[in-house]
Amino acid sequence: MLALQLLFAALVTAALDDEVRCREIDFALSVARQDEAAFAQFLHPEIRFLGREGEKIGREAFVNQWAPFFADDGPRIDWRPERVMVLHRGDLAVSRGPYRVISRQDSETLEQWGEFMSIWEKSEDGWMVIYDVAAQVGITPTDAQIALLDTGACGS
Repeated sequence: MLALQLLFAALVTAALDDEVRCREIDFALSVARQDEAAFAQFLHPEIRFLGREGEKIGREAFVNQWAPFFADDGPRIDWRPERVMVLHRGDLAVSRGPYRVISRQDSETLEQWGEFMSIWEKSEDGWMVIYDVAAQVGITPTDAQIALLDTGACGS
């Protein structure tokens, strides 16, 4: 009986991990499409994040921080979850993975890689990002991380 309970718990956790992974990918794709309204819907109203001037709180502040990525002539960012872990209660999750920012300076194209970490909270509105941070900046990506960014929509 214990073995069945453990198997069931593992299956539920794997399903929740996949659910968060898909949310993270959809979150990234909202930025790739430059859909600011869709982007904002992934953010918890009280999201906390490290901004240029230190820790910030709130959806509006987060959207304002990301405004350059929605400008036609702004930098582009893409990311994908490499690791997702839903905590045992099933209402908090952590996702981590690589991100890439492509920008232009003068006539030169610059590419910067890093790793992000997002904490997701499950609410009646679904999974929402409650904390976000660039965990590492200036990494050299692995071949697997580069390939990961070619992942399309969840399930494709």
